[in-house]
Amino acid sequence: MKKTAILLIFIALLCTMMSDTTTEGLLPQLEDFYGVAMPSLFDTLKRSPDEQNMLQDESVQEIWYEVSDDDYSEFGDYLSRSGCDMVSYSVEGSIFNAEVAKEDKSFFFSYDNERKCAILVYPLGTYDGALDKAERMYQQGLELYSKGDVIGAR
Repeated sequence: MKKTAILLIFIALLCTMMSDTTTEGLLPQLEDFYGVAMPSLFDTLKRSPDEQNMLQDESVQEIWYEVSDDDYSEFGDYLSRSGCDMVSYSVEGSIFNAEVAKEDKSFFFSYDNERKCAILVYPLGTYDGALDKAERMYQQGLELYSKGDVIGAR
């Protein structure tokens, strides 16, 4: 009990010594850790993929089900705002396929309008599994900060 009280006092002292910073200074940008932050449907759907697979060529495949046309449009807008370019695309029936590039890396996006299914494939070297975890933590930190919970955000 005494050790817990001392620890809590120590944490409280540390927190009071921390200076107030802006949101931008609070958490490092993802690019600082991983080079190019590759866009993910997580950013627009605010949920993890329904499936995540490692393919034979060591590409990472993420699959989302129940993706609406609005989600699809929002993701397209997000890609554009994120500095992505469409390298190539094709439409086969209800399926749209595209290669999307950002800086010197690219990934593949597919949307099946009939099945309401979206698939992203990140070739070997363009995806770091730790990125998703860092991205979620970053978004949680921003959310806590916007609610006034500076300590929780830090």
